[in-house]
Amino acid sequence: MIKNQKVIIVTGANKGIGFALVDQLLTHPLNPKVILTARNQIYGENAKKKLIEKHPSQKEKLYFHQLDITDRKSIENFSKWLEENFGTFDILVNNAGVAYQSDLAYKAPTEEIVRVTMGTNFYGTVEVTEYLLPLLAKDGKIIMVSSDNGELHHQGREVQKFLSNPNLTREQLFAKAKELEELGIQNKHRNHGYCPAFYNNSKAFLNAYVRWILVKMLKDDQTCFTLNPGWCVTDLSGHQGYKTADEGTVSTLYLIGLDLKQSKEYNGKFFDEDGNVISF
Repeated sequence: MIKNQKVIIVTGANKGIGFALVDQLLTHPLNPKVILTARNQIYGENAKKKLIEKHPSQKEKLYFHQLDITDRKSIENFSKWLEENFGTFDILVNNAGVAYQSDLAYKAPTEEIVRVTMGTNFYGTVEVTEYLLPLLAKDGKIIMVSSDNGELHHQGREVQKFLSNPNLTREQLFAKAKELEELGIQNKHRNHGYCPAFYNNSKAFLNAYVRWILVKMLKDDQTCFTLNPGWCVTDLSGHQGYKTADEGTVSTLYLIGLDLKQSKEYNGKFFDEDGNVISF
């Protein structure tokens, strides 16, 4: 490995914004090693094959490993492989996520929608992050691909107050998330001030986790961020939107490129699709 060559992990990268990001990182000035991950082994291998066909001269920089962020065994296997082959990594881009179109249309959620949405966008994202933290370089970055749907103005006043509390603990946040799930299964969450869409709720909880909790778990010069990529035409959006997947990488690439001084200045902040700091 080239000395000081950064190692960047992108979850959920077999399609959409994740795939577009890996594509662009292969020719990025940083010249990083890029680890493409996907829940499905075959889809991930096919994505790697497509990228190597497009960038044959960059094939030595591209790696693939299966990773399902909702499966503890998968996370353990990935972590072991990562440590054995790279030792540490520099940047984790948590791009993997799910959305149900009926949920985004504010229809009453099913138990599957509640469990899978929260399990992937919140619990799974938190678990893979915390499991990999011991391998994060001393000046490493955690970048969460979130959404403007997770901004607090989508929530009721009491939920806004809870999620905007700078003294919020991990235990309190997880207890509230479990409570939200049970309310959602009964379709009573709206009566308690939550947004009708569980996609929005899952991202709101993720944003709060990064802003108040993850930022306090980091050490040395490590930093973390959340961002809105914009409404991109991908499977997750039901192929609706005003941006391409390539255009949805702007904020992520901006954060990847921040130097240490800038990273520490913006630590824990939420960024819009153009790379500007905004209120979460």
